[in-house]
Amino acid sequence: MSKCGELTTGFLRKLGRKKAIPKDVMETPLKRCLTTSHLVFLGIGQMAGAGMYIMTGVVAKQHAGPATFLSYIIAGFVSFLSAMCYAEFAARVPRAGSSYSYAYVTVGEFIAFVIGWNILLEHCIGGASTARAWSGSFDTLFGNVIRNWTLEHASFQGQPSWLAQYPDFIAPLFLIILCIAVAFGAKTSVNINMVVAVTNIIFTILISVLGYYYAKPENWTSVPFAPNGVGGVVVGASMCVYAYIGIDGISVAGEEAKSPTKSIPRANTIALIVVTVMYVAMSLALVLVVPYTSLSMSAPFAEAFDSLGHRWIKTIVIVGTLIAITCTTLGHTFSAPRTMYAMAGDGVIFRFISYVNPRTQTPLVAVLIFLIIAAVLTVLFNLEQLANMSSIGTILTFFGVSACVIVLRYQPRQGECTDETQLVDNATDNDQKSDPDTYEIWNNSGRLKPKFKDFPILKNMAPGSAVVMATGSMSVAMLVLCCVAILGMKHLASGTAWAVLVTIFSVLWLVASFTVLLLHEQDSQITTYKVPFVPLLPSISMLLNMALLLNLEVAVWIRLGVWMTAGFLIYFAYGIHHTFESTNTLTVAQPKNYASMDDSCQNEDRPRSEKGKES
Repeated sequence: MSKCGELTTGFLRKLGRKKAIPKDVMETPLKRCLTTSHLVFLGIGQMAGAGMYIMTGVVAKQHAGPATFLSYIIAGFVSFLSAMCYAEFAARVPRAGSSYSYAYVTVGEFIAFVIGWNILLEHCIGGASTARAWSGSFDTLFGNVIRNWTLEHASFQGQPSWLAQYPDFIAPLFLIILCIAVAFGAKTSVNINMVVAVTNIIFTILISVLGYYYAKPENWTSVPFAPNGVGGVVVGASMCVYAYIGIDGISVAGEEAKSPTKSIPRANTIALIVVTVMYVAMSLALVLVVPYTSLSMSAPFAEAFDSLGHRWIKTIVIVGTLIAITCTTLGHTFSAPRTMYAMAGDGVIFRFISYVNPRTQTPLVAVLIFLIIAAVLTVLFNLEQLANMSSIGTILTFFGVSACVIVLRYQPRQGECTDETQLVDNATDNDQKSDPDTYEIWNNSGRLKPKFKDFPILKNMAPGSAVVMATGSMSVAMLVLCCVAILGMKHLASGTAWAVLVTIFSVLWLVASFTVLLLHEQDSQITTYKVPFVPLLPSISMLLNMALLLNLEVAVWIRLGVWMTAGFLIYFAYGIHHTFESTNTLTVAQPKNYASMDDSCQNEDRPRSEKGKES
């Protein structure tokens, strides 16, 4: 091989390095103190906030009209499929970093960095947008006195159009208070979140009841149910997915959960159901109180009741909005530093960010960096610009997790040899040596099923590699199919030859890639939570998330490109040379202090003192 070829091969190997799982996955410098109820309210608090009180008005007025509740149901269904994939990973890899950590274990370092960098985007943008929304709602209580004064004395008028009209100084102060609460420890911040989340649920019920009491059916029946058709409902759903970011927030807390293998799947399910019911109830109430065409996009509920002359209800709504947004912002403030901590601990971003305060057991440097980024965003950008960027990171993350769960389900166990004779010779357990059948089961993952063992081309591929290629191929086929079905809908509807041919080709391509997955054996040794009907459900999740991605505005993709460019500069200048995996080859054979994921997770609920005695 030429020198150039060797360099290229070495570079690609670096991008594909996978992270080995420590033998004791429950051991962590963070404090494991969170129960299922903590995680449920963490998810509810992060999901039922600005999306409910702000995004509902935007979606209803601009896209879905009275059918906004359907947008939330679609977004909730897509998020539920993703939540099941999150739950399997969180049960098997209970570490901070959520989908970033999952991708590092399954598909490799570079894809993991891309996913982790997108998680940081969604939490930083989410924290900034909700803080700005909180500031606006707070100012509403005083007749917008703060806004008017700032516009008069410190406006950005005459500056570039991408800047806000005026700098927001209340939002950064709000973020500072929340960051101080988070810095005192996970349990302190989550307990505060529980109190605020319960209060938020009470206000949601109260506002929904008032909305139905003052409802006017003609506000629904006298206007088109879906003014922009199915497309408007789907576009609304792509924006509403941002509201379900709490799924990732729950999983991010996996390294601080007492029993992550049980509590994270339960918390995801309970939080999703509760939040979807809340969103549907609130969106229905809103379009029944006033016509959707007259809704305010900045304060839809408050202005709707105010237009009816019920100012006392407006005050209740504003207080409820402040409580809900506090929940959401606290969730972002909690989750973003944990993701930074995980990435810095692996070395893909600067290692000093992973510093954990020994007294509070929280990543203080990461909290400070999040505060600086989010505060700068709140000062410079308005709510609409921030909100438009929020959904793309969430949807990309959901897509990545769904793809990774397919790859992981078909991957050989870490540390196994592909040659069964060599595996027996290298075994250290006498009982396993005496039972060859153990190795047959242990070594089946990613291999062709017996009846297809002589399938052309596939029979010569290493276990699991065909599944990785098929999943990637399926992703490209979904992209092509969704591009034609969404961006080229007019040509497809009119029967244009190229559109029809491309659609047929992409469907056949998708079916062929999916069939390759079905020809292979899945991991039969998983003892923790498993997503049912793999690879079907994760594939459906991938397809739906791809469809939502292509409904986002072009400007959103441009801003994402700027963010990713900054990330690639950090990774290729620093991360690729400083990761733990760059000095330890752990993807083929593991040292003795590493084990398979399920071996290390089976006893994760045992007291740590017992583990210490054994060691």
